[in-house]
Amino acid sequence: MVSKKGVPLGIKIISILDLIAGILIILVCLLYLLLGILIYIYPEQFFDPSDPSLNYILPYVFGIVIIFLLFGILKIFIARGLWKAKPWARNTDIIISVIGILITVVYSFYNKNIIDLNSFYSITIHTVILFYLIFSKEVKSYFS
Repeated sequence: MVSKKGVPLGIKIISILDLIAGILIILVCLLYLLLGILIYIYPEQFFDPSDPSLNYILPYVFGIVIIFLLFGILKIFIARGLWKAKPWARNTDIIISVIGILITVVYSFYNKNIIDLNSFYSITIHTVILFYLIFSKEVKSYFS
């Protein structure tokens, strides 16, 4: 349900950013899957064949890559949902922004950095998206 004015500019920007992020996540995951397959087929080219740790670690790497691949697909669906005024997409993007802020803060303190430049950008972008999706009257009317 789109209002007579159409999609707000902020929603367009967030939707496009989500779409780009989803596509990039999927591409990186596919590269990691290809690398994992090559390591599985030709382990002697990458590691010492007598090292048994490769057999234990590879399934975990594949599992993590699959989780990120699903996240990339979710980001594409969120982008489409935002563009089409689906409330679930707004709520999901709010949750992802909160999680992004928390992960960045924990990562910064874990690495004993107060806030580095990447963390600053991440927190800023997630906070702007979060506040825009929650407090903007234009967004509230668009999703109602």
